[in-house]
Amino acid sequence: MRNAYKILMIIAVMLWIVPAVTFATDVDGDMKVKIGYVFTDEKDNLSVNQETFNTYDGFALSIEDIQIATSNGYNFYGDFTNVTLNNRNMNFTASRLGLLKLSFYNNQYRRIYNKSGTYYTRRESTGMNGEFTPYENIKIFGGFYYNDKDGSQISVYRPVYDSVEYTTNYTQYSWNIGTTVKYNESTITGEYRSVVFQDDTDFSLDREAKQFRLSLFSFLPTERKIAVSGGFLYRRDWMDKREQELKTYTGWFGTNVYFKDDIKFDYRFVATQADHSDVIENTHIYHHTAAISKNWKGQGGARFGFDYRTYDDKQEKASSNGILFDGWYKKQNWTAKGKFSQINKGDDKGRTHIGDQQRSKYSLSIGYNDKKWGGLKGRIEKQLKEYDDLDAKADYTSSSLELVYKYEKLGKMVASFSYVLGEFENTINELDFEFTDKLVNLYLYPNSFDKFEFAAGATYYRSERDYDLEKFNLNIKVSYEFMADYFIAGKYRAYTYDDLLVADNTYTANIVEVNLIKKLNF
Repeated sequence: MRNAYKILMIIAVMLWIVPAVTFATDVDGDMKVKIGYVFTDEKDNLSVNQETFNTYDGFALSIEDIQIATSNGYNFYGDFTNVTLNNRNMNFTASRLGLLKLSFYNNQYRRIYNKSGTYYTRRESTGMNGEFTPYENIKIFGGFYYNDKDGSQISVYRPVYDSVEYTTNYTQYSWNIGTTVKYNESTITGEYRSVVFQDDTDFSLDREAKQFRLSLFSFLPTERKIAVSGGFLYRRDWMDKREQELKTYTGWFGTNVYFKDDIKFDYRFVATQADHSDVIENTHIYHHTAAISKNWKGQGGARFGFDYRTYDDKQEKASSNGILFDGWYKKQNWTAKGKFSQINKGDDKGRTHIGDQQRSKYSLSIGYNDKKWGGLKGRIEKQLKEYDDLDAKADYTSSSLELVYKYEKLGKMVASFSYVLGEFENTINELDFEFTDKLVNLYLYPNSFDKFEFAAGATYYRSERDYDLEKFNLNIKVSYEFMADYFIAGKYRAYTYDDLLVADNTYTANIVEVNLIKKLNF
């Protein structure tokens, strides 16, 4: 079934491309064709290093950087990467300005769950969407999307090493169609969407959804520039085998008011009601946000906002309120940015599982940029969550420093260092968890020498305290133009992973990719 969908989408794209190119009096374009091979040498536990989950060895064919323009106004662009391997990533778009546009994509991803790699899941996503503008103020759009995931998973529970195995095999597809109508400074959009989920391991989990959305945006005909927006969404989800149904109604309204001296006020309101077939009472959620901002013509800006939410199902009610402030300032080569937010949430009636909580977050960054030699940027961020009823606290602090150095005769270097400190305290159960992370990155981009190009990068990661983990990876790229528009390119990647607390959580990999590249111009 999945191959049938892909074939139909490719045929639809080709039925457009072939006539467009055939009837064009002139075609101008370029692309790169890559033919090569990927060699992999992996050792130890394949399930611990996420960066290499989706790596395959074998013959690799790619057609990339596609850009084609025809004399009759059509444009085509896209990439088809590793089409012969199971980690393929393909996307293609064909368009004619002001008339129509059609896009297609297909990609795959693998997740490994055990040491030998025999337990894994693979997800494939395929989709196509398009839009057609028959008249200047009317646009019709729609699309089709298909996701498929299958495979086997295993979870190991330490320290007793008890394992649980289970199979994943489901498909999900959806389609949508809608239209947008514009009149003067007003726009109205209506859309219908259908979603079907089929679980081949348990048919009782099969479910469907239908959704309709209507939205409006307009500038009011007043002396002061005022924009308003609003809309309504209705969605119905149901599971026939379990005779369960959920209906959701959402409405929203917003406005932006523009004053003199670059001052703006904005307000948003969202109301949602959820009706579940197994619950007598309905759930209501109301969300208000308001903010006022001021800009100083490229020299700085500030914004202050307020947030208020309520959650009510008649038996229980909770509410939260928060404030937000962010600003920036620029003076010659210096730029500073800051942000602060705080949210307090409490139970007005009844009791939730975690009770009252407070969350705060702030960040500050300062950077210096010079067109000649590069720049330097420092950043600090802190997040704090406190749960009074649990007597628990989560504290996260990170700081980073990045240097970009450019030297005209040699090239560019990018280096960065990050330090992260995390602490979790739970006084009731006397459970504490702490970690300290250090991350170092270094990238080198030398200038090309004659017809030879080189680039390299490395990353080192160290996590300590309640974790004891070390990771390192190295990337090297080389390319040589041996004939006009002919290149031979190589890529080397090395990975090491070592969990010092678990004996079999180690991983080492060496991955080599060699390609012959031809640039095509026509």
